[in-house]
Amino acid sequence: MQKIKLYSSRKLLFLFVLLALALCIFIFCMSGESAEISGTKSKSIVKEIVTIFVPDFDRRIPPAEQPAFFSTLDHYFRKAAHFSLFALLGVLLFDISVYFESTFRAHVLTAFFGAAVYAAIDEFHQAFSPGRGPLASDVLLDSAGAAFGIFAALMVALWIVKRKRSAPNQMRSGANEKQM
Repeated sequence: MQKIKLYSSRKLLFLFVLLALALCIFIFCMSGESAEISGTKSKSIVKEIVTIFVPDFDRRIPPAEQPAFFSTLDHYFRKAAHFSLFALLGVLLFDISVYFESTFRAHVLTAFFGAAVYAAIDEFHQAFSPGRGPLASDVLLDSAGAAFGIFAALMVALWIVKRKRSAPNQMRSGANEKQM
């Protein structure tokens, strides 16, 4: 298998490492919040989103049904947040990996393993937060988010490699046309 290194800028590598560390710290801090604080935050965000997209929400859904509606939305919002944050972490870890020369398979596996291990550590950390606990399903969801992000980053990387390989051919064909 051919080895790939997509960039050689240490500044870019530093940026990706810094962003990945910042994201890990953010995830760690959010996991350290008590269930009460975390629940209050996510519910207020869900309510804000609903009022933005459904301005007449209070008239559309009867007041008796609103708590169940918000509870359901809050559940999906939390799961989407898990998936999205770890998708971003997967992208960043992949971007860090492609600084080093290796195969695409090694880049993918390195990024996925790093994100999956961090997902497990994050869930373990939640066991020490009041009212919260680790869920294997969240580790799987986080890992699925990481896999999605890595896949998206891989598609971009393959596109970049394809463009780099075809660029010299386009330059040669353009030079041949000028000679004619």
